[in-house]
Amino acid sequence: MKRWPTFAVLVSLGLLITGLASQTTETAEAIMRGQFPGAQIQKKTFYLSQESAQKLSAELGEHVSRIQTYYIANGGAAVLGFGTFDTHTVRTKQETLFIVMDGQGIIKHVQVAAFLEPRDYIAPERWLLLFRGKKSGDALDQPTITGSTLTVKAVKNSVRRTLALQKLHAVSNAK
Repeated sequence: MKRWPTFAVLVSLGLLITGLASQTTETAEAIMRGQFPGAQIQKKTFYLSQESAQKLSAELGEHVSRIQTYYIANGGAAVLGFGTFDTHTVRTKQETLFIVMDGQGIIKHVQVAAFLEPRDYIAPERWLLLFRGKKSGDALDQPTITGSTLTVKAVKNSVRRTLALQKLHAVSNAK
């Protein structure tokens, strides 16, 4: 009977190691430098007004936090692009994506930063590449991934949410 606690500890440790193996070790700054070589990278916080957050929440059909953190790549006087983390629930556990857009709000890069669901459900890199070139208003009609329907839905919603936030941010900076 003493084997049961040992077995439970080993299973728990295995699940923890699996979860940790599903996380990137790259920092946001490193990812941004890779996408925008030579650019100056800054971390910023964007505060949505209550009205903007409510409007965006209604548009997306989900709650949107009023506090948004993002990374901005500057090249001289020009904004070259943005990057942001988006954390959401896939099935019962969280996934965090780092999404990079150019200065016009067009997706350049989508990377899984953390995925706490079983590895079988993680979106492959070649599928994430299909988001390149997408912008606000574009159909996110990427093909499904057999056995990972909830991941596909979560990633598409994450990209859609990020594009909507970037569009809102661009409008507020233009004022």
